[in-house]
Amino acid sequence: MNTNRVLGYLAAASAALAFLLWAIPYDCYEGWACGFGYASQWFSVSRGNEGLSAEAPWVFVLALAAIFLLVARAGNRR
Repeated sequence: MNTNRVLGYLAAASAALAFLLWAIPYDCYEGWACGFGYASQWFSVSRGNEGLSAEAPWVFVLALAAIFLLVARAGNRR
């Protein structure tokens, strides 16, 4: 398997994980009911007055990793 394919798979995996962490409502981790009735909690990394949620740093790190891997893949062309 060539390096470009591996970098592409890693970039896709980290982007997918970042999207899933971003999409999960933050109250799911704290024992609250999760569902589409709580629309303000979906696709948000902030907790209002409390600041960022616990998964926000991971969303940012995984998104940056995906971008870095895509740039490395583009620079690795022969």
